[in-house]
Amino acid sequence: MPKSIRKSNTAPNVSFQKEFFSDLSTPGMLYGATVRSPAGEGTVAAVKPPELPEGYFLFTAKDIPGKNLIETPAGKIPLFCDGRVSYPGEPLGIIVGPDEKTARSLAESTMVVFAEAEGAEDGAKESGVEPPLIMAQRSVRWGPCFKKDADGNIPGLQQAFYEAERIVQNCWTYSVAPRDSGEPNGALCTWFSSPDGNSLTVFTPSQWLSNLRKTISTVLGIKGSMITVKKTQALNTGTNSIWYNSFIACQASLASMLTGKSVRIIYTRDEQERFLSTTLPVTIAHKTAVAKDGRITAMQINIEADAGFATPFAQEIVDRLVIAACGCYAPENISITATALRSESPATNMDISLMDTAAFFAVENQMGSICKETGISPLELRLRNMEAYSSAAKRKAPFMPFSFQLEKTAPALKTIAIKGDFSRHYVSYRLNGMELGNLTGEGSFMAQSGSPRRGIGFACAFEGSCYYGSEVYGGEQSMEVTLEESGGITIHCPPVSDSIRNIFERMAGETLGISPSNVKINSEFSAEDVPLQDTVFCNVSIMTVLLKKCLESIRRRKPDSALPYTVKKKTGNAGKNSWSMTDFEGTPFHSTSFAACTMEVELDPCTFREKIRNIYIIVSAGKLLHTQSAESAIKLGTQRVLGSLVKDELLSCENIHIMFIQSELNPMQIGGLVHNIIPAAYTQALSQAMSCTINSLPLESDSLYELLSQRRLEILAKQKSEAAQNENPGNA
Repeated sequence: MPKSIRKSNTAPNVSFQKEFFSDLSTPGMLYGATVRSPAGEGTVAAVKPPELPEGYFLFTAKDIPGKNLIETPAGKIPLFCDGRVSYPGEPLGIIVGPDEKTARSLAESTMVVFAEAEGAEDGAKESGVEPPLIMAQRSVRWGPCFKKDADGNIPGLQQAFYEAERIVQNCWTYSVAPRDSGEPNGALCTWFSSPDGNSLTVFTPSQWLSNLRKTISTVLGIKGSMITVKKTQALNTGTNSIWYNSFIACQASLASMLTGKSVRIIYTRDEQERFLSTTLPVTIAHKTAVAKDGRITAMQINIEADAGFATPFAQEIVDRLVIAACGCYAPENISITATALRSESPATNMDISLMDTAAFFAVENQMGSICKETGISPLELRLRNMEAYSSAAKRKAPFMPFSFQLEKTAPALKTIAIKGDFSRHYVSYRLNGMELGNLTGEGSFMAQSGSPRRGIGFACAFEGSCYYGSEVYGGEQSMEVTLEESGGITIHCPPVSDSIRNIFERMAGETLGISPSNVKINSEFSAEDVPLQDTVFCNVSIMTVLLKKCLESIRRRKPDSALPYTVKKKTGNAGKNSWSMTDFEGTPFHSTSFAACTMEVELDPCTFREKIRNIYIIVSAGKLLHTQSAESAIKLGTQRVLGSLVKDELLSCENIHIMFIQSELNPMQIGGLVHNIIPAAYTQALSQAMSCTINSLPLESDSLYELLSQRRLEILAKQKSEAAQNENPGNA
């Protein structure tokens, strides 16, 4: 049964709830359903609902007391479209009533009347949304070829390609969406009217609390101090859900204000998948110049990301893609251009901490292609191109525009290759593929597909935490710790996971000798002290650094200091000063963890399905304070990634082996590492097993069958050509 909520006269402006908002209710609560545009273009002339039963209401843009157009980094976006439609399903209004099913039925039955074509221009002006095709762009040129030579000429990137021993070109497409089985997005809002003044309480899984309060204040035309936010549990961290949650909460708040009752909106699973969990494709074209010894002398990378109709974080997305475009490697010359393009689709959904996954997928597959073309082993190729970066670091010279604090990468790569017996398997499967690929004559296709084919993939990547150029969390972070009169400590921060709590308790025990039962978490904040977005504030590296500083200050306090004794520490600007958004150079992340993996697959010739035989993963992420929790998180994350690589199918692996390289560096974030390495290792392993290149994810359930069929046609064409040459040798 949903938990009933009541108004609290002493509630803080922002607090954190352990419940999910969909489990909450109030007496007399109304349910909201969104009225959506059935078309993807046109100008809305009227929204005509069926006859509404008593107690049901329709609210559209004309009912908004404040502003309908909301400022975002992507420009003004309407809460309810009242002009030109930008994409199919764009919200036009909301129907609320006492029965959820009835409200949804009425919303679906609402008629939308569009104006004639000649009125489209006026509608576009009215809505204020007439955006350019290019939403955001970033270009980087770096290397000796872009500097003047002795003759005063600039050779350019083409010179590097002209001098290369080999040029490898490929195009990679990535649009993997992690399976979303959590609570759909929404909000529960309650408007309170009293002689002492009006107020609004919002229960929602928002991850951008400051934006939520500002947006509601703008739409309703009320002061932010009138709004109390109760942040509920959140499972979705995509950029779309981060900013769009504010719009959903605004719609529920508007209905609550106009009806004087609590209003709850919960998206259906279909709405969640169509409008909040959609990952639009990122296409990355790689052109790589490789020297005879395997050194990469130049990389030309063009990135195009479909950003949908409006993605407020489009610039941050392209920036992160550019930073990760070369992966962990340091080519002598680079030319990278990333563009976010607007389209008639819902806004793209990228997890705020996984914006660069597509870039790692492309560069690691490109490294696999280079190995195939040159015959250099994947391990050796990576070591050679990481050594250049390490040498530059030792020289204290800027070898690349981006500096990453990567630790023990070479030992990690060598260890994972040995543990997974990578080199032996890679050479064996490569020779087997070459042998079968050279077979001709009758029965050659059966020889290729009649027995299980195997392949092995190799990938490595970093995970950058707390991007200094972020639009979402540009402010400094802080933590406050109080030593109570009872001898325990209270940590003022948002709720943390059990694993992070264990880390806190261990740190407190080691520094102050406090038992776990005496460590408390306080998650209440004032409007002026709203915490940063979840996935950043809960960054293990930043939180542990701040907590460690607070605990050390408490330990060094004077013995006669009055209790309670409170210490507050901030991140400051030291790290931010290491990154220049103007020059787009420097160290972009607070900390950088590293991981590598190998994956071995076997292809069943009867079912045309793959079996993942084993996965080996090694992680370098500083000092591990809770190894078992870290290992469990990586294994769980690996299974989740596997489950998203093929549509409508759940891949899995029973043999996942996790290793860690310990160091005395501060603990680092590891949650996104598997997303950056598993997809590329998977496609490389499949490509080797099938003797062809798989250049896009996710796959369809019949993709492997289609590829094998295409392979069969290629073999038959080769046989026909050879037969013709044998019959007419003079035409060869």
